[in-house]
Amino acid sequence: MDTPQRSPRWLVPAVVILLALALVVAGFGIAKMLASPETPAAAPATPSSPSGPTGGALSSGDSLFPTIGNRGYDVQHYQIELDYHRDGSINAVTTITANAPAALTSFGLDLKGLEVTAISTDGRPAGWTRDDHKLRVIPAGPVHGSFSTKVVYAGKPTSLTDPNGMREGWLVTEDGATVMAQPMGAMTWFPNNNTPADKATFEITVHVPNGLEVAGSGDLLDQRDSATTSTWVWQQRNPIATYLAMISIGQYEVYKSTMTLTDGRELPLWSFIDPSVGISPAIAERLPKIIRNLESYFGPYPQSSSGIVFDRLEIGYSLETQNRPVITFDDGDWLLYHELAHQWFGDSLTVGDWGDIWLNEGFATYTEFVMPADSVGSDRGDARYYSLLNAASKDSEYWSPPPAPITDPKYLFSQKVVYNRSALTLWALRRQVGAKTFAKIVKTWTSRHRDSVVTTEQFTQLAEELSGKDLDAFFKAWLYTAGQPAQTHR
Repeated sequence: MDTPQRSPRWLVPAVVILLALALVVAGFGIAKMLASPETPAAAPATPSSPSGPTGGALSSGDSLFPTIGNRGYDVQHYQIELDYHRDGSINAVTTITANAPAALTSFGLDLKGLEVTAISTDGRPAGWTRDDHKLRVIPAGPVHGSFSTKVVYAGKPTSLTDPNGMREGWLVTEDGATVMAQPMGAMTWFPNNNTPADKATFEITVHVPNGLEVAGSGDLLDQRDSATTSTWVWQQRNPIATYLAMISIGQYEVYKSTMTLTDGRELPLWSFIDPSVGISPAIAERLPKIIRNLESYFGPYPQSSSGIVFDRLEIGYSLETQNRPVITFDDGDWLLYHELAHQWFGDSLTVGDWGDIWLNEGFATYTEFVMPADSVGSDRGDARYYSLLNAASKDSEYWSPPPAPITDPKYLFSQKVVYNRSALTLWALRRQVGAKTFAKIVKTWTSRHRDSVVTTEQFTQLAEELSGKDLDAFFKAWLYTAGQPAQTHR
């Protein structure tokens, strides 16, 4: 994710803070999401016996958002079919294919607000209970191994307010809606296991009134029109986190082209630009050069297509939704570099716990040290490093708390801690191990863990493995300890 540097997401005006407090007092759901997980009293998830079928835990165990996500199963695929109506309401069916290593008498999903009218597991009607965003499914008999769950639901999706006071999830626009779901907003439009630790493939079919277009994550599998309806089918073949699944409905100019990647692959590019924002379609023409430059830093582009969605959204940030980021302002190439870098860091390599988000934002912000790529060199990177370090040395907020792990949700999108200090850490590591070794570390990191879930420990171990150095003191100072590190830890 990234935000305008002149109007950063991590600075919450006093009025927003007061509004957030008012929402909490009013019982808004975010307060419950940040609390310790609670099992619905009406249907406790208690094992029937030590060795028999059990109820799946209604928590993924995430360190920042413990009530989001669930355990006991692994989702393999989401198939979503959604009818969008002019009044903003939807009728939808989501079919989830998952695997349960042990037999489950019940299991949890996350869904906020929408009315559920039917659930079935493996074709048999199932019961369910609801408690705020938690949907507990009770199948007719225990599920074990591969199983499918179909949820039928309807209503008007709404947005959430995240811990920084910003809106996320299903965001209503003048001509439709756009999904911006980091970190919890996926549950505003489809039932899911809402944790980045459980990645899955997707197929999303959206029916809209004629005159509207639908952007999505992945590849455009089909697009057809009837007398009154336009249907768009997006297929995501790479496993992705739920917060990265995106649809955007509106009146768009659609730009389709291809580019040749450094390994010879032909990459489809689909970009959707809202003509009402007055942005030049030339923004889409900048993507091929940026992607090739990023490949030189990070290795082969890890997605099956690319592009952008440029929508009119008054939210103050852009987001690295899989394949094609949603862009809400044009402030030069740095933003495109940042969001497209996330296609490696965050999208292909996904942190399983939100406390490790520095791995996403640190690398994306690091691109500002090396772009523009036609004049890449350590001199420019060092200049950026020392400039930022000099500014940070006068500001204690850069150095506390440390970025690994983040332990308070309010710091999740902190420009100083999560973005800038994390980027400084990576450049300092480059200086510590040498440019060639650092490049090897980065490209090995992206290739070894492609389409996987990653942790801070895996990265630090890889850095030591490939550098042949003991980096404990370095990482302790730069990642794990409050306070400004010394300039060198050789």
